[in-house]
Amino acid sequence: MAHAGATTVQKQLLVLGCSATKVATEGFLPAINLYDGPTFRVLRSFLRDYHWPQSLSVAVLSAKYGIIGGLSHITAYDLRMTLERAAELAKPVSKIFQDWSHSHYRVDLVLGQDYLPSIDPDLFSRETPIMQVVDSKKGMLKRMRISNQNYLSPRSVRTHFNLRDDQWAFGDCGAFSYVSEDKPTLSVEQAVALYDLYAFDLGASVDHIPVTEFATPRGKICLSEDEQRRRVTLTRDNADQFLKLHHERRAHFIPVGVIQGLDAQNYAEQIGAYMDMGYHHLALGGLVPRSDTEILEIVRAVQTEAKKFRHRPWIHLLGIFRPSLQPHFRELGIGSFDSASYFRRSIYRSL
Repeated sequence: MAHAGATTVQKQLLVLGCSATKVATEGFLPAINLYDGPTFRVLRSFLRDYHWPQSLSVAVLSAKYGIIGGLSHITAYDLRMTLERAAELAKPVSKIFQDWSHSHYRVDLVLGQDYLPSIDPDLFSRETPIMQVVDSKKGMLKRMRISNQNYLSPRSVRTHFNLRDDQWAFGDCGAFSYVSEDKPTLSVEQAVALYDLYAFDLGASVDHIPVTEFATPRGKICLSEDEQRRRVTLTRDNADQFLKLHHERRAHFIPVGVIQGLDAQNYAEQIGAYMDMGYHHLALGGLVPRSDTEILEIVRAVQTEAKKFRHRPWIHLLGIFRPSLQPHFRELGIGSFDSASYFRRSIYRSL
């Protein structure tokens, strides 16, 4: 329901035809980040330079998935749009166009001729002047009235959580949620894309926690030291790729390199590698299950190493608060920390 005096933003929808060229990555990516044809590159360049306009919705007409929101998470595939395939998609695609017709005052379609059979020809008729047909191969757009659906446009996390100017939106990968997996369930490409799309202020690189053991429905599983070291190396390699992609994509968020380690010395000896990569912001992960004594030892070792650099890095502690350690954190110059446990407790106590 609109409030009196509120301004309603008129929405327009941009629909792009899918491209054969796709980003070489494993797992899921938002559609506008997965497709890598010239049109998608131009769009991403525009969004990087001008941010996502509040009035813009983006969809993709895909040979495999049909019409989908530009933020829909999909995997790579090898299927070309043909006249026959477009005809198969005509009923569901046209139905979605009709469903969307109440929220957008126009749509700009950038499609090849092979895509046209997927759209009900009645939409082109003079009796129903929703769409104007123009050959997209000549660099022009087709227009129609159309509406909104999920995954058509992102909402800034700052807006979603109503953050103040002095509050940051810090995104991380939730590494404890996939600690039992052989590798992170989130790819580096996904992380960069999502942090940037949803306008996080800071984004943490993709890490994998070198726990000694974890619980499964079949009981506890212990990790060998070799496996733990593999996870430390994987975390560091991901951080390197993460920063390179951040620069390549010209992302707006501040990149934070996550360090995992086996002990205090292992954490500290990696500071130089991350500084050589080009990081100015670092985060220490895997601290949650450790004792206060272990955490303090790690933080002291890391800060001793960090002081050796002319431009001392800002350091964040992932997932911990530890009231008894706060005076030490302040003395050692820790930049920030996070913990949801105290918020959960306050919520539960109020119920």
